[in-house]
Amino acid sequence: MDVRRLFFASAGFAALTLGAIAAIVPLIPTTPFVLIAAGCFAKSSPRLERWLACHNTFGPILLAWRIERAMPVWAKPRALVMVVVGFCFSIVICPVVPVKILLVPTGIWVFRRVYRVPVIDEIQLQAAMDTIQAK
Repeated sequence: MDVRRLFFASAGFAALTLGAIAAIVPLIPTTPFVLIAAGCFAKSSPRLERWLACHNTFGPILLAWRIERAMPVWAKPRALVMVVVGFCFSIVICPVVPVKILLVPTGIWVFRRVYRVPVIDEIQLQAAMDTIQAK
């Protein structure tokens, strides 16, 4: 493996690790890290890219974004709930009043951004997953 492919594979695993941590920590988005990991894996190894696309947790999110720049139907309500819970939690625990005030419009903006992302139905998503797994 040459240095360039090794670099992208390492960066992909680092991004995926950050994405896994972000799935647990409130207010850190998971999807951008998964998309970065997918891009890095595409430049380093087709096998790693296929593994991520077929992953039970990250694969559907990645494929939905690639196919239609959309979210899976089941992911959107979860994301919206997490945005509301995460921002409410942050507002409650933050001791600095100006930061609390800034969190309100920021939370509304993030909620609106996620709400406006289109959704992809399960049939399209499953067809894409089957195509990837067949390769």
